[in-house]
Amino acid sequence: MNAAPLRAVTEEELPEYPVGRDVRLSGQYFLKFETFRYLNSTMALTGTPEVRCHYLELIFQSQHQVPIGTLPADPLVQARLARVDPAHWKELCKMEPSPLHHWTPCLSEGEVRLMHRVVLDTVQDQLARREVSELKRGDDAVRKRIMRLRERMTAAGYDRAVVADDVLVERMDAWLAKHVRGQRRQDAYDKVFQVAVRERWIGGAPRR
Repeated sequence: MNAAPLRAVTEEELPEYPVGRDVRLSGQYFLKFETFRYLNSTMALTGTPEVRCHYLELIFQSQHQVPIGTLPADPLVQARLARVDPAHWKELCKMEPSPLHHWTPCLSEGEVRLMHRVVLDTVQDQLARREVSELKRGDDAVRKRIMRLRERMTAAGYDRAVVADDVLVERMDAWLAKHVRGQRRQDAYDKVFQVAVRERWIGGAPRR
């Protein structure tokens, strides 16, 4: 039987859940559900309609648990999540497959929880996708900042060679990032131009 837990285990035997308790998924990064994989699983092919219903509900509930992708190990709390009478929940968990099919105990910062390998794979995949997306957005933001800075430098009368100086432009952008909060207005650009002259990043003021 795959219901968890089936035997008493010490905490030293349990795997540590690899996703932190502070991690959240929101917006477009909901747990994806692999329909084809589920429809060909033991649960879908042999589980009773009631068991299948609770099994799926608990997977969906795990997205909103802490840490994400886990379930509480307490049967009473599980029953409440499944909106089932605790006594009936106990009987359901004796079935094969049960609503806790392939859910196994793990540790999360000292707390015993239940994890599901397929759910964990999905969580980690979505987290990786989010990280890639955030890095891309960050790179896009930097490129746009640099482009606007070069435009302001050109408008201020800097020579083409100065505007094309990557080291200078990145140094000025870093100064702006450190000293300017919110939208960069013309006075912020004027200030960094003055700093560039004072610190001798460039030879002199631009030609207006």
